[in-house]
Amino acid sequence: MGELSFSGRAKSQGVDRPFEILRSMGTRLRERLAESLGLRIPPEDLGDPDAESWIIIHRDRKGLQARTHLLPETISPFARCNNWWEILCRTARWLWIRFYPGVSEYAVERMILERTAQIAVSELPKEEVSSLDDLAGRLSGFRMTMGALELSEDAVRLVVAGLLRAYREAGEGTREGVAQAAAWLNERIQSHGFMPTITRGLQFLRESLDNMYDYWEELCLKGCRRGTRVRKLALAISTIHLQDVLERGLYEHETTRT
Repeated sequence: MGELSFSGRAKSQGVDRPFEILRSMGTRLRERLAESLGLRIPPEDLGDPDAESWIIIHRDRKGLQARTHLLPETISPFARCNNWWEILCRTARWLWIRFYPGVSEYAVERMILERTAQIAVSELPKEEVSSLDDLAGRLSGFRMTMGALELSEDAVRLVVAGLLRAYREAGEGTREGVAQAAAWLNERIQSHGFMPTITRGLQFLRESLDNMYDYWEELCLKGCRRGTRVRKLALAISTIHLQDVLERGLYEHETTRT
């Protein structure tokens, strides 16, 4: 019997869910996520969605599985790799998240996203949080999209913060330009003069994830002297979850239209 494919290995180790989501990501986002975790992707694997996804999950010491090993598992040659449920449960526990046994992986992923957003937003000055709320209120298409995704208040703020950073880095305005930022973002969500729709909003967010991730990492690690490892792990899981949420939303709304 030949060697299992990356997909086969992921399934055999119970990490097929994050593997499939990672391989559906844009190349830049996946490689940025690997870089954030301190993972080096060999030149021969660059641009290969399956190889890159497996490295993020399985690489010794720095992959998602290894990052959730306890000390006895780290030193034991007989310890098995953690499955996705174990990765989620241990990350949630380190973030002081409580949940009832029997909840779905999806639900625990969402809790990790919401706690990560809470941590990141807590690093922002109050006036900037107010600006984010002001900006979100000016984005008509964005409001429809966020309503469909049912994200927490801080998770919405985290997304808006990432979009605002993308606007600033495009050289379109300054920190005070909330109205200009709203016009710039609305134009992209609206797309080609048509009225904004949930589908266009989801597409725009999916295409913007890699730019937003850069700022999310900066926020999550800001002022962090301890717990950097856990925060990077939580951000990676949050990004994987949000990628899946956007993909699911697009599938549901595109299917409804046909």
